[in-house]
Amino acid sequence: MLNLLWEDLDFKRKRITIRQTKAGEARHIPMNDVVRQTLQSLPRMLHNPFVFPGEKGSLRKGIENTEWKRCLQKAGIENFRWHDLRHTFATRLMMKGVAYTW
Repeated sequence: MLNLLWEDLDFKRKRITIRQTKAGEARHIPMNDVVRQTLQSLPRMLHNPFVFPGEKGSLRKGIENTEWKRCLQKAGIENFRWHDLRHTFATRLMMKGVAYTW
C-alpha cells in the first residue's frame, strides 16, 4: 500500500494493481464503490506519483524512518506499528462476518 502509485489504480475497471507481492508476482484487487470514491477524493501532489506521499516521496520512506514515529508521537500513540493496521482491518472484517483470505 505504501508504494501504491496513481497509475496502479484503474477506476474504470475498479481494480488496484499491486506490483510486487510477497510471492513476487503482480496481483489485481477489486475496488468497491467506497474504496474507489475514497481514493478518487485524495489530493494528488504535483510531481509525486505516490497515492500516499510522504515528505521524502513515498510514505514508506517516512514510516521506515522518522515521519511515522513523529505522527504517532504527536497523536499520543505508543507501541504501534504500521503493520498493526492490517491486523485491525482483518479483525474488523471477521467481526462483521466477512470471509476474506490473505
